[in-house]
Amino acid sequence: MKIKKIKHEKVPHFVQIETSYNCNARCAFCYNPCRNTPINAAKITKVVNAIAKSHIPQVQLTGGEVATLPTKLLNKLIDTLAENSSVTIQTNANKYIPGLTKNLAAIYISLHGTKKFHEELQKPANWETIVQNIKKYINDGFEVNCDFTLTSANYTNYEEIAMMASEWGVHQYSVNKFEPAGLGVNNFAKLMPTVEQFKDLLSQMIRVQKKSKMLVGFCTAIPYCLDLRMAEYGLLSNCGAGVSFLSVSPDGEVRICNQSSTSYGNVLNDDIIKIQNNKKIDEFRNKSWVTKPCGECFLFDLCLGGCKVDNSSDKKYCVDYAIRDLKKCPVDKKSFLESVNKYKVNRDKQFNIYPFLKGDEFSLDKFTKLNNLKTESVLVTRYQSINLDKDSTELMRIIVNNSKYGEMLSLAKINDFSKKNLDIFLQSLIHLEAIHRLSND
Repeated sequence: MKIKKIKHEKVPHFVQIETSYNCNARCAFCYNPCRNTPINAAKITKVVNAIAKSHIPQVQLTGGEVATLPTKLLNKLIDTLAENSSVTIQTNANKYIPGLTKNLAAIYISLHGTKKFHEELQKPANWETIVQNIKKYINDGFEVNCDFTLTSANYTNYEEIAMMASEWGVHQYSVNKFEPAGLGVNNFAKLMPTVEQFKDLLSQMIRVQKKSKMLVGFCTAIPYCLDLRMAEYGLLSNCGAGVSFLSVSPDGEVRICNQSSTSYGNVLNDDIIKIQNNKKIDEFRNKSWVTKPCGECFLFDLCLGGCKVDNSSDKKYCVDYAIRDLKKCPVDKKSFLESVNKYKVNRDKQFNIYPFLKGDEFSLDKFTKLNNLKTESVLVTRYQSINLDKDSTELMRIIVNNSKYGEMLSLAKINDFSKKNLDIFLQSLIHLEAIHRLSND
């Protein structure tokens, strides 16, 4: 049987730009290949300008450490991208960045546990200073998200630090499973979390999900078969490498993952959308690297084998270290689908359905955009991007240009869209925080 290629978005929906490799910390698990590299302001400006022309929906500026850039330069990069993208930054918060532009959609801050655990994994680090800076950014009006790198050294500590962060006002606390790259390869044997430790961490995430209003989830790809509770509690995660995600170096080199060293083009020479569709990436998309237990797994086209780049391996791409020694998938299709269905039932119960009235007014979220690209229309929100079909695009245009429900409904009927279709679409937009309801007369 011929192996089909992995399907990919024609336009990458999420691009991470490494502004420099300069960093003021040395994390035990870090992939950063060459810290202490001087910042090249002229080149990174050219890289950002090139990417901005392609209207990528979601862009994150990272490093190295973005706080080592001059604030004026960092704000210029954010403002350039923010015209058509939702822009976030990733920082270790060792240093506070004053005067950040309000065009920034969110700040992601690495915090790998309470003081004892964090300072063991990140050096130098002052836990109290980082916490103080998190609170400063929240007081400045920014939405702050934290990320926690799961290792064998800190796996017991997620629940405690997450509940503290919830009290500070952190919006989301995500988990990255330690993947070996760069400095991390040397510490992999010591810090690699076992499957049992992962399951312990997952139990903590579920408890935090139940006890707080803070969002929890994974930032890295996790094999869907590791624990059925991920499906039951809406915690399935696929990173999008080679599908919807690209990483760009300070020199403009494009990889499908920030841990990969394989470049498929340079944005200073070619449009990033052209690079996304480069046939050379077929060495990943043709599935030739897929081994047991993923090759015949019913979950593979959704899961794609978890994390695909492992620098402790001699291969460019491989299935996740947590499952590649297994002879077969540890879950069956029936049990998986039952777990997914449990999540859908619980989600629908929490999804408030209420009628819209003529007097209702709405506001468009500051970070909501409608990007009309050559090949597709994309709805951009603070954290998500959704491909729209022709009808949904027309409905979105009506909503963007009108703040009152009565006017929306009149225009929708002129365009042959029923009240039901408009109401379902509005409800989805509210759920995505793309729009906000101002009244309910």
